[in-house]
Amino acid sequence: GLLEQMPPPHTNHRFFGREHEIAALGSHLARGQHLTILGPAGVGKSGLLQAWHRRHPNPAHATYLDLQRAPLSQLLLETLGIPPLPGESHHAWVVRLLEACRTRGITRLLLDHIDRAPDVRQMLRVLTTSRLSLVFASRQSLPEDFGPPFHLESLPVQDGVALFLDRARLVRPDFEAPQDRVEELVRRLDALPQALELAAARVRIMSISDILERLE
Repeated sequence: GLLEQMPPPHTNHRFFGREHEIAALGSHLARGQHLTILGPAGVGKSGLLQAWHRRHPNPAHATYLDLQRAPLSQLLLETLGIPPLPGESHHAWVVRLLEACRTRGITRLLLDHIDRAPDVRQMLRVLTTSRLSLVFASRQSLPEDFGPPFHLESLPVQDGVALFLDRARLVRPDFEAPQDRVEELVRRLDALPQALELAAARVRIMSISDILERLE
């Protein structure tokens, strides 16, 4: 299909919308220790998590870990210098992790794509009893001790239009299309950020009418 076999969207491009969600996320975290950003694939959980991290008053106090990119053990080695120890108990692992975080002044871990790594959930469940704050991003509901769900919905249509046009002009700077056709495309793709980015990559070789026709 149109959106299949395409590379994942870039995460370092301009961020659109979600101002209310970023503020609400900060408010939730000010009141509670843990939280799970919950929503369907492509709705923008990773983008929200990273945007909040960039705007955090003390970004060095939080560490972003993408469990889709690499196993947790590798991410912890890269970011905190914690080598995996074969046969180590969950308790001993937590003690080492907390000490590494304390030494570096880290108070919060942002764990993206936690649903892709079910094998580490038991280790992380032990970590939820510590004083370290944990923020998860998941397509699936997690146990209560992983924090309350923060439900993420699709973008408003106008934010979706702005996102699509921005990404389209990255691959084709002279790209123009009628506003109503772009709005139709956004609605047809349920205003999902990832779907809009993937569709925008097609404007290099297709018109917006062609893209809409392929979506039939």
